[in-house]
Amino acid sequence: MKMIWLIFCFLLIFPALLYAQPNLDAWIFNGFSPYTAPDGIRIYFDDSVLCGYGGPLNDPHFFTTTTVPEVQVYLVVTEPSATAIAGWHCDFEMVGDFTLDGFQVLGGGATVVADENTLWVEYDVPLQVTDNVAVLAEWSITMVPYPGIVLFYIRPPVGSAYDSPGYSLPNGEVIDTATINSNYYGHFDFPCMELNGAVSTRAEKTWGGVKALFR
Repeated sequence: MKMIWLIFCFLLIFPALLYAQPNLDAWIFNGFSPYTAPDGIRIYFDDSVLCGYGGPLNDPHFFTTTTVPEVQVYLVVTEPSATAIAGWHCDFEMVGDFTLDGFQVLGGGATVVADENTLWVEYDVPLQVTDNVAVLAEWSITMVPYPGIVLFYIRPPVGSAYDSPGYSLPNGEVIDTATINSNYYGHFDFPCMELNGAVSTRAEKTWGGVKALFR
């Protein structure tokens, strides 16, 4: 089944389905990681996914190969400038061949506001940075058919004054984050991550009816 998903929710959905942890070491090549960056916002996976790098001259994103149909996906801030995150915002899109099995926003007392494909999150208790990363959200998908292709897009919030995705500090300061596509191209029409493929163009998608999920 061909599916297009934008996932926004309040704190926790399908919690029992999510068990794995992000494989933060998967993107180290020849002793260094071209994937991480100060205040970067990235897609990570569990250790069932094999990771590869297309390179900005060939493909504007990183790509992966799944070894099993079920995949855990994580939204992560790498090398944040703070030790605690009070909230975050981004435009998130996931396009491809999959079914959604579970999703949750991580952190204590998270309030999530969805507006079309833009996600705004605020925490009652700031999310703590651990090992120089902050895992913002996680979801579980199953490739249907297997192996299917899924493209991931991370953009600034639509209709806001922000030029980049970002997060806020407990004192109210906002820190911009950089995605793979914005780093290399200066715009967000390319995917920043891909499962089971390597394409560099984006088909236009619409999000009619997404708001109905949160009424």
